[in-house]
Amino acid sequence: MKGTPSAPVDNTKRMPPAPAKIYDMQIMMNSNKRKISLAPGFAELRDYFYRSVKDEVEQRVWFINPVGTRIVVCVAKMNYIGLLMHGIHNILNHYSLTEGVWIKATYKGETDFQMRVKDLNLHEV
Repeated sequence: MKGTPSAPVDNTKRMPPAPAKIYDMQIMMNSNKRKISLAPGFAELRDYFYRSVKDEVEQRVWFINPVGTRIVVCVAKMNYIGLLMHGIHNILNHYSLTEGVWIKATYKGETDFQMRVKDLNLHEV
C-alpha cells in the first residue's frame, strides 16, 4: 500500500563474520647489522605493527613455534615504540643461533605470537 512504512530489513544476519585480526611482522636480530635489534637483549616491534596492537598486546607474551614450544618474552610498552625484552634471546639460545635470527611472527591476540624462525642464511630451523 502506498504511504505505509515497510518494516526495516535486518541485513546483519546475512553477512559473514568478520575475520580475526592477524598481524605479521619480521624481526631480525643480528649483533653486527643491528637492523632492528637495539642492543643485546632487546628487539623493537615495527612501528606500524606496534601502533596496530599496542592497546591489546599484553606485557608478557608467548612466542610459539610450529611444534608448540612456548618461549615467554616481556614487552616494554611506550607511546611510540614497543620493545621485546627479557626473554627475546631465549629464542636464539633455544635454536643455538649465536649470530642472529629472522623471526616471522603472527600475532594471534593478547599473549600469543605464532613464530617461524630462520637463520641469517634464511634456512628455516
